[in-house]
Amino acid sequence: MATTSHLKRGNVSKETRTTNAYIQLIDEEIFYVLYKTDITIEISDFEETRAVYLKWSEDKPLKFLVEFPTYTTATAAARKWAEDHQVDCIAEAIVFYGLPQRLLIRFYLLFRKQNHPSKIFTYREDAVNWLKTYDLHQ
Repeated sequence: MATTSHLKRGNVSKETRTTNAYIQLIDEEIFYVLYKTDITIEISDFEETRAVYLKWSEDKPLKFLVEFPTYTTATAAARKWAEDHQVDCIAEAIVFYGLPQRLLIRFYLLFRKQNHPSKIFTYREDAVNWLKTYDLHQ
């Protein structure tokens, strides 16, 4: 699994692993998910991530940062489940490294109903900087 050592912009207060992801809570405000490289994400993977978010957020919305490494994708059923089971968050930054991934998610987000701002990034650092522009206590 990829490491998150290059995410040194904040204090990691919580961290855990699920079947296919590494999850951190950074500065008590950014819920960071890094999925494994070269996997196909299933509904169960998104369910695990959502359960951790709900536990750590303690009914207060957080900023959500999710990173999909190269060759990582989600099944159509998993994408539909994620759309139907969105968490209450302040803003969502999605990092994709591969062009096919970015094109698919851009198309998907055109039709997805969002209750919060979301943006796609190629670089994690840009995503973190964008999330930091949002106030946690809105």
